[in-house]
Amino acid sequence: MFGTSNERIIQGLVKDGVVDMLVQQDDDRRPDFRDVPSFVEILGPKRPSGVSWQAYRAWAGPSDVDKFLVAPEGTPDDIVRVLREAFQKMSKDLDFKDQATKFFGTAWHTRSGEETTALIREVTTISPETEEFIEKIKKKYGLPVGKPTKKRKT
Repeated sequence: MFGTSNERIIQGLVKDGVVDMLVQQDDDRRPDFRDVPSFVEILGPKRPSGVSWQAYRAWAGPSDVDKFLVAPEGTPDDIVRVLREAFQKMSKDLDFKDQATKFFGTAWHTRSGEETTALIREVTTISPETEEFIEKIKKKYGLPVGKPTKKRKT
């Protein structure tokens, strides 16, 4: 997701022929880059599965999470319900959408609490096999390696 100033810079670089955009990470084509295919679109049926796809999601997936709102653990269910209802109402508000587009650019979107929770779990919970696969790839391409200092919860 680019902010509006970044979008204008990238659009200018593309227009001036300084860069060619080959692919975009979003699942769907962005309105401001309609001619640039998405990564998932290019992969098509060749999309990897298993450990290699899990490694990609662990490596690139956190940028999909971006910004999110949370309440402290243990927040009573009735308050969580009110907060989720308010968030849904805000997400549909035209003034909010206008301001968010001005700030974040055209590619922003909201997710429900359940969708956000699932996405965070997907991109932060990896198996030991996936972690080993990532370490091998990092070594192969001369990237820094090492075990995380904190143990991840699964």
